Amino acid sequence: MKKILFSIAFLVALITTGCYKTINTMHSGTSLVLSYPARVDYNTVSSGINYWNKALLSFPDMSKASQTYKLSLNLPKALSQDVQVSIGVDQAAFDSYNANPIFGSYSLMPDTYYKITTPSITIPAGKTDTTFSIDFYPVKMDIAKSGYLLPLSITSATGTTIHGELKTTFFHIEKDPFPPYPTSAWVVTGFSSQEASGEGPNNGRVIHAFDNNPNTFWHSQWQGGTPGPPHWFSIDMGTSQVVHGVYILPRQGAGSNGRPKNVAIQVSTDGSNWTTAQNITVADNSSLQKFTFSSPTSAVRYIKVTITTLWGDAANHVYTNMAEFKVF
Repeated sequence: MKKILFSIAFLVALITTGCYKTINTMHSGTSLVLSYPARVDYNTVSSGINYWNKALLSFPDMSKASQTYKLSLNLPKALSQDVQVSIGVDQAAFDSYNANPIFGSYSLMPDTYYKITTPSITIPAGKTDTTFSIDFYPVKMDIAKSGYLLPLSITSATGTTIHGELKTTFFHIEKDPFPPYPTSAWVVTGFSSQEASGEGPNNGRVIHAFDNNPNTFWHSQWQGGTPGPPHWFSIDMGTSQVVHGVYILPRQGAGSNGRPKNVAIQVSTDGSNWTTAQNITVADNSSLQKFTFSSPTSAVRYIKVTITTLWGDAANHVYTNMAEFKVF
């Protein structure tokens, strides 16, 4: 199962099989260091080539508006004067990392994907450490075509030296190996019901579940009848694809009532004979949710979504809705 991951690391040592090697060791020194995650104990900071795996962060929800991570600046002993520290993106470190063909190639992370909340930081006199934060904006990140690398370094410090090997943290997000398939050629081949007019001209119908607009949605019929579950729709993707899983985005700006709960995903090569690829349970929230199948399908052209149970109170276990449906 592929996870979308944030990683923090330096240039890493490789074992002979080509995998990254992690050596968790105590260290000592006399210079200022940068640590992720934030630490108090100077001798156990997580930074440098020995902490590639230890600093790996799971980041599964790419629809999240922001996520904050805290780092620390650490001195081996307190000084009698304030230490003024600057943090910035290290182009030289980026170039050096990308120059090694074993590591693969990344694009420099655009500054619209993150914000260093306090690029200028003070370690007060008499203190050995202080913290600062970086905010990432997952919802803005497009990782379908590239992975991104963000090397953060201590660029300057007053009254102390900077550790040569423990001054940079490499945040990176991997390219999605299975980005969602384009939906422009998708055609609705069937459905249990849809609200053709009651939700307005740009809502309610099944096509609005794959229009790449999170603010529109498919809604089961409620004008002139309210058929209950199971609710379903089927799609011709226009070409045969290996399906590794699906994304579901519940309707935005609405509560639990009508949200899909238990859902069967079926696939077909001809649109008539269906095989269940995976039964999934959608969480009761409004986040984009990713479901990776236990095993990918063979090449299929048609996909069917059947909602058998719903979230919400019992009185509203009749209708359903969905903002976006994606296949990868």
